[in-house]
Amino acid sequence: MKDDRCPLTWKAAALEDGRLEGADVASFDLHASRCADCRAEKKALSALYARMRDVTLLELAPLERARMRASLLSRANQRFVGRPRPARARWAALAFIVAAGLVGVVARKRGLPTRGMPSDLATFADREVGEGARLADREVGEATPAHYEVVEAPHAVWRARSAGATERVELADGAARFEVGALGVNQRFVVALPDGELEVHGRRFEVHVALGRTKSVSVADGSVIFRRHAASELVLRGGEGWTRTDAPTATVAPVVAATSRTEAKAAGAPAVAAEPASPTALSALAPSSAPTGADLRAPSSPLAGESFDEAIGSFVHGSYALADAQLLAFARRFPDDARCEDAAFLSAVARWRLGDAQGARSRAEAYLGAYPNGLRRGEARHIVDDAR
Repeated sequence: MKDDRCPLTWKAAALEDGRLEGADVASFDLHASRCADCRAEKKALSALYARMRDVTLLELAPLERARMRASLLSRANQRFVGRPRPARARWAALAFIVAAGLVGVVARKRGLPTRGMPSDLATFADREVGEGARLADREVGEATPAHYEVVEAPHAVWRARSAGATERVELADGAARFEVGALGVNQRFVVALPDGELEVHGRRFEVHVALGRTKSVSVADGSVIFRRHAASELVLRGGEGWTRTDAPTATVAPVVAATSRTEAKAAGAPAVAAEPASPTALSALAPSSAPTGADLRAPSSPLAGESFDEAIGSFVHGSYALADAQLLAFARRFPDDARCEDAAFLSAVARWRLGDAQGARSRAEAYLGAYPNGLRRGEARHIVDDAR
């Protein structure tokens, strides 16, 4: 089952349980104020915990407890003598066996008579309890995505996607530091990059992407497999790292225009020619008003998030012409969204990666004009200087 929710929603439960303290509380509260998923999770859990605190627990009378025990033992005995059961009832039967075993344990500890539980059934229940717990842990681990946390990514552009036991983070630009929990047998954690991917087998690592290419990978603990497009695979272990040594270059590619129009038409977005972008097209990348204060990085709506995510997905998978068209469409449709700055810069990078040096320069100049103090101004100036 695919889950597109924010990967930090688990912190809402940690906050309610008191497992977050000090700066972690403040950090998550700030994140939740800007994230619809985490804000909804906090609200739902807060209401649930409030209701749970109001619940009055009633202690069972001895007769009711005896009846419940007899019922559990009867159902467990049906399982013990081999009565056929459908596959979908496997967990229900195991739950009865576990409960029967627990009842026997409690009875022995309290000195209650255990004649209602045959010794062979008690032994079987004890064995099944341990095996059932191991089976449950393994199957849950195989069916759910890996637990991870983006420890630090102040200016990175990324999105997360879950599919079964595979967790996939797509990093389009910027630096991000990750911590990944222990992986189950079938669990996978992958970081998709514009020029490859990282298959993670460790706990702590950092990756930096700039101008549509991986700039560096550093592993603090564990190991990662770095699969690069058109290059040999690298295995980096704790304490090791990789840094790109060749400088990015852009050369004019005559096939860009046709590719751009074809991909853009398929996405229902405006086509973007290979020539330098026109003032009309570039105006879509300029902010309609300068956001300030709390609105500086706030998304405008869930619909805007979906539109931006589509563009990021195209960018990470190397469909730069399509990504460029989608980024322009996003900026036109949601001109007040704070991510328009990211869209403006990534549009320039997309033209650069397509080999359209002049188009990249026009987009980078438009970015610098619209965001003179933008987070990517250094990289934008690099594009302008190298495209001269």
